[in-house]
Amino acid sequence: MRKFKCIALLIMCTMLIQCGGSRNQDPVLNTIPETGWEFKLLKEQGDREFAKMHYMGWYNAVNFYKKALALKNDSTEIKEKLFFSYFLIALREPLYFIDNSKSRSETLFWAEELNRSIPPKNPFASIAKYLLGEKDPSSPEITEASIRELKNAADTDYKYFLYLKYSGLRLETLARQKEADTFLKLYPSSNLRYFANSQFNDMNITIEKYPDFFELFLVRGDLAYQAMELENARRDYLKVLKIYRGIPPALVGVGNVYYDIGLVQTALEYYEEAFKTSQDHFTALFKKGVCLHDLGRYDESNIVMEIVTKDGVFEKGEAFYYIALNYFNLKNFPRVETNIKTAESIIPDSFRLNVLAGLFYYQSDRYEESRGYFEKAKEISNTYPECYYYLGLMDVKEQKRKKALENFLLAAVYYNGFFNDEHQAIEAIAEKNYTPELKQRMKQLREKRLEEDVRNTIQKLENVLDVFTDNEKKEIIEIRRIVQYIKESYLLKITP
Repeated sequence: MRKFKCIALLIMCTMLIQCGGSRNQDPVLNTIPETGWEFKLLKEQGDREFAKMHYMGWYNAVNFYKKALALKNDSTEIKEKLFFSYFLIALREPLYFIDNSKSRSETLFWAEELNRSIPPKNPFASIAKYLLGEKDPSSPEITEASIRELKNAADTDYKYFLYLKYSGLRLETLARQKEADTFLKLYPSSNLRYFANSQFNDMNITIEKYPDFFELFLVRGDLAYQAMELENARRDYLKVLKIYRGIPPALVGVGNVYYDIGLVQTALEYYEEAFKTSQDHFTALFKKGVCLHDLGRYDESNIVMEIVTKDGVFEKGEAFYYIALNYFNLKNFPRVETNIKTAESIIPDSFRLNVLAGLFYYQSDRYEESRGYFEKAKEISNTYPECYYYLGLMDVKEQKRKKALENFLLAAVYYNGFFNDEHQAIEAIAEKNYTPELKQRMKQLREKRLEEDVRNTIQKLENVLDVFTDNEKKEIIEIRRIVQYIKESYLLKITP
């Protein structure tokens, strides 16, 4: 009996093994259900990311959709989602100086795929070339009928957003605004609302909900920077870079914060990285040139600024100004005047350009031209002490002693006002929302700069006093009083 039981048990085990083996090898029972389940999961993951309606959402969605399409390459739905993902990415990337050549080509590829599918034409696929700049937006093909067709097909937030972009090529400003308002009514919670119409009332709530929405972090950082909330701005810019390092505006934003608090070398590093990331970001290149100038690397600054003058757009005039200033500091005077004149043809009302021209012509003993530039600078900003100081020096040379005293007194008054403002700004650092290390560094840098400015100014004003022998003149008495006040109020506080 025991023998028969053993044989029966052996037979049952063999059957179970055979059954299990046959199931694993059967493609009908195993492969298809697993593929279908995986396809469904990848599509759902892609849809969740796509629905975020921001760059990283679409970027992540592409990865999921591509994997899904590899499992089911005849899915028109996935092809359409890939098209819209790439299309929205391609439109977003130029705003942040991200190279969009890949997303452009992918958008156009999937547009052709959709146009070959059944039904044969997707109205949004037909507008891709217009919005990507492949076709002339003034083309007569953009008609009221084509705009209306697109609007009728815009049954989702992203489709309506693309319709807004397309219709905006032809609609007047008021009509575009009306359509944008309609979008906000139809899709009040879509993240595309931030790009359809700049309303940021609930920005903080949205950021908390979508922690990888770098576009909104950048907006909030810019708003904080404009309000001089530098630590808040820096924090948001760094969050952008943590999400996606290759965002030049965020790199420039961090650089701007460090530059404003006096960390020029650190700012330079961020500007350099921004320009390496995007060769089209000439603001980053220009600011790199400014930092090199501030660090006394005048020849290097000029190399950078020369590139800006050839390829930049908004910074050309300022670039010529810095080239002139660099040559002035290098005492290469023949090149100073040429670049001053070029800069003047672009930015004639630049305050600092007029001051530089006044200094250059003063040192070149061309006093009439110098006076003209200082007078113009004074019209732009009438509290800048250097203008009055140099006008006073020229008055002395022309034997206009009374006028000279008046200008020297005004210079002393405005020097004192400048030092007072700077001293208060240094005192206010303690109340700023910065890290202790940044506070200490800022305080040290600004105190050092203030000390240098105070010492130089005292020397200049004391030289002025030596020129005049009539110590009873009220202007002389007042200048002496101001010099003493500057010594007691600022110099002694800096160096006990």
